[in-house]
Amino acid sequence: TSHQVIRAKNSQPYCLKGNAAAAQKTVDEEFKLERRLGIVDDVVVEPEHTVVAVVGEQMAHHPGIAGRLFGVLGAHGVNVRAIAQGSSELNISAVVEAADEKDAVRAVHGAFFAADRRRVDVALLGVGTVGGTLLRQLAAQQEALKESHDLDLRLVAVASSRAMTADRDGLDLSEPDALIARLKNDGEPFHREAWLQARRVRSGALRIMVDCTAAPDTAALYGPALEAGTAVVAANKKPFSASMADFESLIGAARAGRSALFFETTAGAGLPVISTLKALRATGDRVLRVDAVLSGTLNAIMDRLAADLPFSLAVRQAYDEGLTEPNPYDDLSGTDVMRKLCILARLCGHAIEPEAISVEPFLAAEPWASLDLDAMWQRLPELDAAFEARRLEAEEAGCRLRYVASIDESGTAAVSTQAVAADHPAYGLTGPDNLVAFTTERYASPLVVRGPGAGPEVTAAGVFADILAAAAELDRRRL
Repeated sequence: TSHQVIRAKNSQPYCLKGNAAAAQKTVDEEFKLERRLGIVDDVVVEPEHTVVAVVGEQMAHHPGIAGRLFGVLGAHGVNVRAIAQGSSELNISAVVEAADEKDAVRAVHGAFFAADRRRVDVALLGVGTVGGTLLRQLAAQQEALKESHDLDLRLVAVASSRAMTADRDGLDLSEPDALIARLKNDGEPFHREAWLQARRVRSGALRIMVDCTAAPDTAALYGPALEAGTAVVAANKKPFSASMADFESLIGAARAGRSALFFETTAGAGLPVISTLKALRATGDRVLRVDAVLSGTLNAIMDRLAADLPFSLAVRQAYDEGLTEPNPYDDLSGTDVMRKLCILARLCGHAIEPEAISVEPFLAAEPWASLDLDAMWQRLPELDAAFEARRLEAEEAGCRLRYVASIDESGTAAVSTQAVAADHPAYGLTGPDNLVAFTTERYASPLVVRGPGAGPEVTAAGVFADILAAAAELDRRRL
């Protein structure tokens, strides 16, 4: 290594150290005439740099070596200031800032040695219903992934809204519930800078940050992660359904950082809704209309109403089974469906703001939005008679109640409770099922994606699938 780099620049020399001063003087004297005539610029010494070299036989005859070297450095946020490859075919050198030396060496080592190439470091935000279920699924599959997919997946950091804990060699996943308890009882206070540092502890690995919270402020962590080459997997709808400018900023950060951003579960839990929509548009199809039931929670409630269960009891059962958001009013207000529809509309190509979506609440804001959980459970029976009357009215007309979201070709988006007839795709939905029907130029008869759209198991499984997809994408990009 050398901690001095000499280059020509039309400015004054600065910060000379050791042999660099003698080297600069020698070069200045040798090119005195050329400098005086302006043919050669003055020499400037830049301190605190390191030369990282990849050495091997006949590298010039193996395509992609240089691309892999510079690609992995860029993916880990290491800026290359200068490069050199000699005619001996034995060496490729890159000059990086001394502060990046350790990250650069680990990243390059990970890219060129197979034992490290499939190591995946996961940092998890949120250990609630979905996050806790995900931990248990990761623990159950950790050894199988090593055997069947050559993936050494390790949880290196985990955080709740108040606490965090990290271990560069991987936290013990053998008892996920015990890990969650230790986090709550013994974790250090959550701090943004400590979290960003924790997820970078092993820069030679593929790095993935997972957001299983419902917090609005975690989006502030996405940009730094993406720009540093860490993939982001999110089940949190709020960052993607905030302002259009914020949404575009997230997409731009992923592209700028040559990283990966996966958020399949934000609009359909474990269903392949977003991936299907992306595939339609990537192959040149044009989406003309989307009709969807995007709340497995509300569909489960309506299904139970049809079975003569009182509305208040149907809501409480859905909550107890983990089918609702932490605050059930997010489902009952239509806000959760609005967020999902906003995401789908944007992926259809519409620059839509959430305020532009027409939402008819399933449950009015007053007084329900201001009530805490205990008060809500006490007062919900007040609505049982009204919901029963509405259900009977729909049934007498040969219809069923569904909470339907739609987007038309112009980008107009709306959410409302509808009495759908037997020929509607959503008529036969049962339990917590979701349904999304895409009408496109190629699919005049709608392409329908249907299946369970709520519940911690299917949502966590969708997040798990996104983690594996993100690891594959990071691996592909750095090669």
